[in-house]
Amino acid sequence: MDIERIIKESNRYLEINELFEKVSNNVDRKSFNVIIKKLLDNNRIFIDENGIIIYTWNPKLIKKLKDRKTC
Repeated sequence: MDIERIIKESNRYLEINELFEKVSNNVDRKSFNVIIKKLLDNNRIFIDENGIIIYTWNPKLIKKLKDRKTC
């Protein structure tokens, strides 16, 4: 099961826990966390303060969102 593909092809934004529930039969929590961290580190996804995952093809946009200060 390709976690990145699930995020990318979802017709709505997924919460991090909801995504884990979708893949938990095939991936344990430790492996899931490693994959999520890799996607974050490679600027493929952004997770907002509510745990909503946003997929982007534009790594520069994710970097700007990460660097943006919240009010």
